[in-house]
Amino acid sequence: LFGATGQDSEIKNLRLTNSYFKQSTGANAMLGSFVGYATGAFEQLYSDAIIDSKSSFTGGIIGGTYNQSVFHECWYDGKLTVSGDAYTGIGGIVGRTNGSTEMLRCLNTGSITSSSKAHYMGGLVGAVANAITISDSLNASAVSSNASNNVGTIIGVCMATGSLDLTRVYAPSTSGSKTIGYDNTNTFATNYGMVSADITGYNGSKNLNLEAFEQYWVATGASPVLKNLATSGILYTPDTEFDIDADGYYLISTPEELYGFAKLVNESAETMQSGTNTIKISTLKARLTKDITVNGGTVADWEGQSPMYSWIPIGGYVGGSKVRYQGHFDGQGYSISGI
Repeated sequence: LFGATGQDSEIKNLRLTNSYFKQSTGANAMLGSFVGYATGAFEQLYSDAIIDSKSSFTGGIIGGTYNQSVFHECWYDGKLTVSGDAYTGIGGIVGRTNGSTEMLRCLNTGSITSSSKAHYMGGLVGAVANAITISDSLNASAVSSNASNNVGTIIGVCMATGSLDLTRVYAPSTSGSKTIGYDNTNTFATNYGMVSADITGYNGSKNLNLEAFEQYWVATGASPVLKNLATSGILYTPDTEFDIDADGYYLISTPEELYGFAKLVNESAETMQSGTNTIKISTLKARLTKDITVNGGTVADWEGQSPMYSWIPIGGYVGGSKVRYQGHFDGQGYSISGI
């Protein structure tokens, strides 16, 4: 959906459904269903997208972060497949964290598969290169790869520059599985506070010690799910609808307006200097006011034939320039489908 986001960006209350993402490039590329290259705050995001990637860093929600980022109640429920032999980080929520990261009440129920021995894969995070705190979160799916030494049910690898603080974090406990695939810090046994449990056949909150369970989670057959994202119900509805509301947010209710907002961000971004790099920043704000369907049909239809309308990301590499979205995009509980 977004190519890149910048500092102070915020994306929240948004469901991304019936969508398909494919990335054919390898080295240093990043792919996620919401953002490829990210920093900012991400709250109450749901995706069931199919992701077919050869990118270096791939995540169900975010491809990779480059600065401080916060994830609250993010849920990936799709199918993520990565091929190619480039060094990679692959995770159900984030492919690689390269800045301090906080993850609270995040859930992966999607499948994660790799055909390469070069990949670091985790149920929640593929590779950790800085400090990360994860609490009250779970991975409810298997992680499948040829690279058995680099696969963890929670995290694929913690690099020497990384550190972990994990509390009330759960994953399926199967024969030979590891919560951390490879730990360069060599502190897992004593410092992490990890709680690993077999959540197959989950039958109620008594199995998992998740804080404030009844407030945030709903008990289901195989795994609890996040209550705020369990249905497509509207979390918030504005009293009135305008092109631009009183808070300066662009109101988006049609596919044409979504494409128009993407074009506006990419073309109106202001140039600034970041170290030795020249980048463009956009701080425009937007709110969805309806569910939006760009292409009809189902994801299965597009694996053999591309859909009618292609999506150009909000931010990323645009016309040879680096554009970072640094505004606030509020989905207000609506969904975007068919991109």
